[in-house]
Amino acid sequence: MGRSYYLYPNKKGIYLAEILNPKTGERICTRNTGVKSRDDALLLAADWVKNGIPDRKRGRVSKYKKPKTLSTEATAGLADVLRYCKSGDIDAAGAMDIANALKSRGLLSIGVCHAAQGRQSLIKFLLNFWDYDKSEYLLDKRAHGKNVTKRYCVESARKIKRNWQPHFGDMLLSEITRKDLKKFGLALYEQGLASATVNNELSVGITALKWAFYEKLIPEDVTAELMGFSGDEKKRDIFTQEEAVKLLDTDTHWKETREDRQESSEKAYIAALVAGTSALRSGEIRSLRREDIGENVLYVRHNYNNFDGLKKPKNNEEQPVYLLPKVRNLLLSLLDKSPHKDIEPAKQFVFWSADAEKPISAQTVLKYFHSAVERAEINCAGRKLDLHSLRHYVATAWANNTGGDLRQVAKVTRHKDFKQVIRYSDHTFEKEVAEMGKIASSILNFANQV
Repeated sequence: MGRSYYLYPNKKGIYLAEILNPKTGERICTRNTGVKSRDDALLLAADWVKNGIPDRKRGRVSKYKKPKTLSTEATAGLADVLRYCKSGDIDAAGAMDIANALKSRGLLSIGVCHAAQGRQSLIKFLLNFWDYDKSEYLLDKRAHGKNVTKRYCVESARKIKRNWQPHFGDMLLSEITRKDLKKFGLALYEQGLASATVNNELSVGITALKWAFYEKLIPEDVTAELMGFSGDEKKRDIFTQEEAVKLLDTDTHWKETREDRQESSEKAYIAALVAGTSALRSGEIRSLRREDIGENVLYVRHNYNNFDGLKKPKNNEEQPVYLLPKVRNLLLSLLDKSPHKDIEPAKQFVFWSADAEKPISAQTVLKYFHSAVERAEINCAGRKLDLHSLRHYVATAWANNTGGDLRQVAKVTRHKDFKQVIRYSDHTFEKEVAEMGKIASSILNFANQV
């Protein structure tokens, strides 16, 4: 066995003990004995080698009087491990072995991950995460019956390219911190974006980073305890009863002078009428097929968007809604004009397009909707009015006419979450406030005049 230590005095005459690896002779550490007597220092150093090397001196108080039960061999082994870690010989697998050993002893509390996985580009990781066909996260979701639509994935990728990429640039996945996310959120907020918009922009990355932590691609959940932004969320604008009647009472404001536009305008009018009487969403209206038209009900079985095509409705449940007789006749009349007679009748789209496999586009309906609103001279200044505003009109009118019974509103709108329904109770119509006792027996009277 070789020598275990050397003693030498510092400038103040106090002896320092340099502890050596007795097998290799390499230096392990240096400790201050705190004494000026060489004999006393020899006794202390010999005791450390035998019983355990103390922690290093910290501040003014020396810990050499409270030695740890760490043997010279163990300390020498630790020195070897540290030397190994600092060398160029260690690889990702070796680093994982060391980290897992420390974690199993309770000496490492953070997560352990393969460093190589975190060395990929943050933006590339986020874009791959929202790749509908290749994402492990989305494949797992679908395998467990929880589908995420293609449209949502496309919109998420757009958000990443629009805001995440310019801000984070070439940053690696393993480099991002909670502080970085906070700064990013504040940067978006300072651009003047609404609080809800900032939260939506952040959510596409937060969802991906949470998954990265659970899958051990990164060692820490950098999204933990991040606070969302709050503020007055702008409620969707709705039509007053007077405006709704003016727009839908007849098709006067929907008629086009050009013959090639009349067909599309008619579809847009009937679509608006369905939204304003049965409270269907745009995608639900465009997905309607002949088989969904009952005697006095519409069966909401699907939703439609350009990326996913026909898919299940928002709550994944088929639900019936009330259908006014004259609106039903208009739907059947529209079907009779369909040029796609070779399609199985039950599967024919009510709001057909030139392509038998697709209904009329949402953009086309919206185009003629805005034209009709303009011709009806409805004041749109500072208001966001679209087809969905008619759905909100029906829900709000139900809330007003049922004394704010949200259960009734939930049935009409097919919402399961009362948080979504409660907002309708805040809307009131100026004339209805003054004449609540004179409200017509049915809020849908105007539709019977079509």
